[in-house]
Amino acid sequence: MKKFVSFMLSFIFVFSFITVKAENTEYSLLNGEYVRLLGRGEVIEGSRTFNWPNAGFEFKFSGNSAEVYADVSIYDTSDYNGSYFTMAVYDGNNLVRTKRMKIMTGWNTIYTAEQGDPKEKTIMLVRSSEACKGTLRMSKIRTDEVPSKTLPREKHIEFIGDSYTAGYG
Repeated sequence: MKKFVSFMLSFIFVFSFITVKAENTEYSLLNGEYVRLLGRGEVIEGSRTFNWPNAGFEFKFSGNSAEVYADVSIYDTSDYNGSYFTMAVYDGNNLVRTKRMKIMTGWNTIYTAEQGDPKEKTIMLVRSSEACKGTLRMSKIRTDEVPSKTLPREKHIEFIGDSYTAGYG
């Protein structure tokens, strides 16, 4: 009986450790192994800037939650200004839902599973405000399942007027 109880306690301990570890796994935004970077940005002190409209990242995964870490966020605290991003959930090529959010220094929840979300999904987070409304650097994501970068899509850029473009996906 003692061996059985000892085995069960060991099993519970190991299972608890694995569950906690899965919920707290962090992945770098910088090396391109887990996410595909979108738009313009530069690497500064171990983080990447996301200050241009449509700058962001996307990844595929089958988890229930995802967070992003903002290393530096300088934003206007008024109700309508700030470092705003749009999160989109895709099922293959079909848009399932979107959500607009303000990203600030520290951990920010960017995705929480809702009823109707697909098991296998693509999460895209892109800047939806101008840099004059707040600047931002991010370095890592934290998810409850291992993310994988999406494949690059064919780029379509139309130049009208000068050469300044904001970014592309």
